[in-house]
Amino acid sequence: MNSQGVSGPEAGGKTWQRRLISGLLLFLCAVAAVVRAAVGYNGGIWADEGFFLLVVGSPSWRAMVDFLRFHESHPPLFYALMRVWRHVFGTGDAVALILPLIIGVAIVPVIFFCGSRLFSWRVGLIAAALSAISPSLVEHSSQLRPYGLLPLLTLVSCYALIVTIARGGVRYGLAYVVSTALLLYTHNWSWLVVLGQVAAVASLFAQLPTIQRSRVARDLILCWTAVGIAYLPWLTTLLYQAQHAGHPPIFVDGWVKGAELAMFAIPSAFVMVLFGGISAAGSGVWLAASAFVLAAGAFLWATLSAVAVHQRGNSRDSLSSEYSSIAIRILIVVPAAAIIGAIALSWRTNLLIPRCLAMLTPLVLLIIAQWFEKQRLSSRMGAGAALGVTVLAGVVVVSIVSVVSLMNTPRSNVREVASAIARKDRPSDMVILVPEWYAASFNHYFPPSVEQIDYPHAGRSGAVDFADVYKRVADPAPVVFLRGRIDEARRQGKRVWLVTGRSYVRSIDARDFAAATRYRQSPMLSAMRVGQIQHYLQSRYGAPDTSSFIGGRKPRYDEILAYLYSPVAAGPIPAGLPAGR
Repeated sequence: MNSQGVSGPEAGGKTWQRRLISGLLLFLCAVAAVVRAAVGYNGGIWADEGFFLLVVGSPSWRAMVDFLRFHESHPPLFYALMRVWRHVFGTGDAVALILPLIIGVAIVPVIFFCGSRLFSWRVGLIAAALSAISPSLVEHSSQLRPYGLLPLLTLVSCYALIVTIARGGVRYGLAYVVSTALLLYTHNWSWLVVLGQVAAVASLFAQLPTIQRSRVARDLILCWTAVGIAYLPWLTTLLYQAQHAGHPPIFVDGWVKGAELAMFAIPSAFVMVLFGGISAAGSGVWLAASAFVLAAGAFLWATLSAVAVHQRGNSRDSLSSEYSSIAIRILIVVPAAAIIGAIALSWRTNLLIPRCLAMLTPLVLLIIAQWFEKQRLSSRMGAGAALGVTVLAGVVVVSIVSVVSLMNTPRSNVREVASAIARKDRPSDMVILVPEWYAASFNHYFPPSVEQIDYPHAGRSGAVDFADVYKRVADPAPVVFLRGRIDEARRQGKRVWLVTGRSYVRSIDARDFAAATRYRQSPMLSAMRVGQIQHYLQSRYGAPDTSSFIGGRKPRYDEILAYLYSPVAAGPIPAGLPAGR
């Protein structure tokens, strides 16, 4: 007889089952590793990753933390992890990318554990399979950014909250405090998860039995107090960053666009949670995903309404029966509240919703897996089971299509364009790079061999200051300085390279300019600056040579263009060439 009092064929069956599950988990981890590596190593680093590496490579720990405090919008945890990783394993890009890949693969066994403990091993295995090929999780765990750590910590924090509510105890409470504090020190977006947890607790609190309610209130007050104390050293920085850093708010041109955004924001957000940036896969995938959200949303709502918060008569030793009702409420309300909060706050500062909401993906995958298992058990081969299979198959198909698209799409063409310029440049050339945030990745591959102006800086820049970006972009002084340098280069017969992003090469009319200044839209204003610089260069040099463009598939993040302005094409310097002004 084994330690659990099971012997004979039954014990052998359980052993076989455990081995099968272990083998499937290893296979899913291998799949997760392969697809994440294929995405992560397809193309060079992009702007945000270059900036991340510059900050991580600060001369000292204090310098790194001080830069994050006053010139960024992130807490320091993932930066600290990467700094230690690079110290131990080396500073190469390929080596650095291994850390987020490991974190991304870790989602698979962790979500299996949570699903098994909260519901059943089948739920855990389905959720693990979905997480291995989740486009949102694959994309965000395949880059040198904190976004891949957020889903893992969100899942652990919510699981610890569920068991703290269901059972209490120091062990579970401590797990919740630690995981939540780490979550808050990973990214400021994680406050949406905490607020969602508060909303979820409030939604079920009144329905708890009185004796359990008092215990839960005591435990959670202690936990949240401990989390607050742990976060206190960074609180003033959060307030400073909220005032000075971050992206400009979502720009809506007119009330019609505003109504469309309000109507489609929440369903679109759920699509982003599941599938990330699926636009590359085509409109058919978008329509299929939207139909899935409508169908699944209705059934998830019905499931939430049908489940009692407290199931009397359940055995205290049965984890799944004890936790499942509370778990369902937490796993539905937390993402819903966080999505609403992200959309609302983006009217003040854009939270980059596709990246922000990726942290909720494991919670949604667990709910999908639990719903499918419930349909299978309750309906067997009836209509409910057929619907469950259809929905699950739809998620898998769309996920595979999106992941294949990610695997076939390079992350950035900065490395290729920088290499092309380095092969063709001359010592007398001048390089103008605009806007400045491309400098982090471009300079990662382009050595300081020629004169370089990373606009609006007067020379080659380093880490970008993300505080008060709009003021720098709106300042006309750098434009005046740059025009003077262009005039001087033309008189000296120098060639000038203009390097910019394709998204900034567009016309900005008076209406756009008025909107940019009214709503402090630095990207739109940057596009206007690019247009001004291009126009001035063309007035001095004539049409540029664009043969340094790199062809191939459109990159996912940064696509930069290189224009070469040559005095030969411009001909002799005309008499009375006006000075830059």
